[in-house]
Amino acid sequence: RRVHGGNIFINFLINERKMANQSEIIDLMRPHMKKISVPDHFTPVFKSECQFSFDTPFSPNGLYVNLGNYLAYGQDYLHLDHQRTGNCLYLHQKWNKVRKQVDPTEETPTKLAIGVDGGFQLDDQKYEIVKQNAVVLIPQGLRVEFPCADLPVLITQVVEAILNHVDTLDAPQITSWEDEVKESIYAKDLVQVKPEKPIPSNPSLWKCEETGRTDNLWLNLSDGYIGGGRKNWDGSGGSGSALRHYEEMKSQGKNYPLVVKLGTITPRGADVYSYAANENDMVLDPYLAKHLEHWGINIMNMQKTEKTMAELQIDLNKNWEFDKITESGKDLERVFEPGCVGLKNLGSTCYINAVVQTLFTLPEVSERYLMNGKPEQFFRSSPPLPAGDILTQMAKLANGLLTDRYTNQNFSDPNSESSIRPTMFRTLVTKGHAEFSSGHQQDSGEFFQYLLETVKRLEQKESSRIDINNSIDSWFRFETEERYECSVSHKVMYKSSGDIMLGLSIPVDQATNLDEVAAYEERKQKRQKIEEKDDDAVKPRVPFSACLSSFANTELINGFFSTATNSHGTATKSVRVKKFPKYLMVQLRRYYIASDWTPKKLDVLVDVPDVIDLEFLRAKGKQAHEELLPEQADGLSVLPPPTASFVPDELLVSQLMSMGFSENGSRRAAIATKNAGIETAAEWVFSHMADPDFNDPIQEQQQQQ
Repeated sequence: RRVHGGNIFINFLINERKMANQSEIIDLMRPHMKKISVPDHFTPVFKSECQFSFDTPFSPNGLYVNLGNYLAYGQDYLHLDHQRTGNCLYLHQKWNKVRKQVDPTEETPTKLAIGVDGGFQLDDQKYEIVKQNAVVLIPQGLRVEFPCADLPVLITQVVEAILNHVDTLDAPQITSWEDEVKESIYAKDLVQVKPEKPIPSNPSLWKCEETGRTDNLWLNLSDGYIGGGRKNWDGSGGSGSALRHYEEMKSQGKNYPLVVKLGTITPRGADVYSYAANENDMVLDPYLAKHLEHWGINIMNMQKTEKTMAELQIDLNKNWEFDKITESGKDLERVFEPGCVGLKNLGSTCYINAVVQTLFTLPEVSERYLMNGKPEQFFRSSPPLPAGDILTQMAKLANGLLTDRYTNQNFSDPNSESSIRPTMFRTLVTKGHAEFSSGHQQDSGEFFQYLLETVKRLEQKESSRIDINNSIDSWFRFETEERYECSVSHKVMYKSSGDIMLGLSIPVDQATNLDEVAAYEERKQKRQKIEEKDDDAVKPRVPFSACLSSFANTELINGFFSTATNSHGTATKSVRVKKFPKYLMVQLRRYYIASDWTPKKLDVLVDVPDVIDLEFLRAKGKQAHEELLPEQADGLSVLPPPTASFVPDELLVSQLMSMGFSENGSRRAAIATKNAGIETAAEWVFSHMADPDFNDPIQEQQQQQ
């Protein structure tokens, strides 16, 4: 007997229970065949992960698949499924990883890819999987190894169908990835000026026209300029003169975006990069042979003399010293305890893992989904398909992350795990969302807001099963107070709004090390002209208090309609927090709009102290000496009644779309900001991208607002 979740039950020692006569076991199985059937191609089959835990066929006790409903359970929850369904026949999968004996040189990646020939290997490429299968009869705990010629045909057909079926959780996932290179939109009609100088056919004569360096050289396909490549993210690389030449030509109205890396040219092609703002990446040039011939280079006679960008990237991934970005010089000790269980990346899901790990550090989450036998309660009351139940999946996550169930310390054993795969959870919460259900990188702030709204909605549907007085987003919800003061009448207006995340801009000009940054940039400019190794980059360090102060600053608003003067003018606006949450989630806005109207990301460090005083942000409400602006007749708006449909500026919409935003979202931004300009509109987009209707078509009444 074993105590589990507060209940005592018989823990069937299935692997030890035997009968002398196998035919007797099979005879005991026959009466239960009426509950099983062969799954077809369209039948959902969950055979790789327990519905209530993160056990898999690689777990110490394997995994059991119900032959009646094709759902899998770990041994600790086998009894519960038997009680819930009455089914007695299960497929027991017990797998082990055995490392393959391969030539070490074959393990060295040769291309920037995962799961494909020449790329980084997946686990199933490193190991041989030894599989043991059996048909098990519950509650007797009797088993027959599979395959077995004596098993009834129906049982054999059901087991074979399950084994050959694609797992429902695996179907939408991608098991390989390769760095995708797209054709440049500038390649077909590329401008090439008349050659004024020959490009030497001897590679030893190639050199940077600015620095004289002979390595990492890039040829501009438009004007024949040879310059140095940019630095890599680890500080290695070239002088950046090729990019500076492009920018100089661009300032003169000449668009020469495509460059080819000399030394990588072969009859099969070469590395081509586009400096254009709307590409700014490695690209394909289908007309490369023609473009090189223009400069006297015969692609058929060229041989590779330098590593390609993919090869360099692989080297960096393999050899990067991670102490540069972690705690350099410190002797760190691995921790194995509840709350320190990892989440595996399911393919660009780091943003999901970051949010989940943060959320499950809160004691309220443990109390809500784990304490007082909550998992067992949710599991027993779950619907026939637990994978589709939010309470089950949240309790499953809590059980996996906040207990010692998966804190395994045996790293030498490839079958041991100290992390879990949140596959069912991800599938459930991202269902129906075009972006989060894809394999693309996403914004963690947007996902946090989406997750709370999704969990709140799904929990409300299951309110009879969970005894709570508040929704999950209530821990983070706060209320802000916006104060507007008319610059002419000095009368004021107050508006309140709620949110679950406080967005803060980063005032780089208030960095505490501006002198050090300036000195570093000066050294950097000098080093670009000589062969000298770069030292560690000096990044601006901005105090978190400066971000808070920037949020609290008074802002001047243009185009404000004052009901006191019945005209448009200016007003000052300030924002304070009217009601603080228990946990304040803060998003630092690293993206901004550059002078060329493209979104850029700030490369800065923000120093956050352990203790933060937010009292100066507390709202005070209307003061005794203040006079309120009169309300309009409708009592709702300070804007004049619309006289005609508001038309978004097509140029502004086009600029936003060129930055990668959808047409509907771009139109919403133009309307919401009254065509105030690209910077204001883009700021609105960054703040509203997570809105559920952001990409929806705009109705006529919205255009009149």
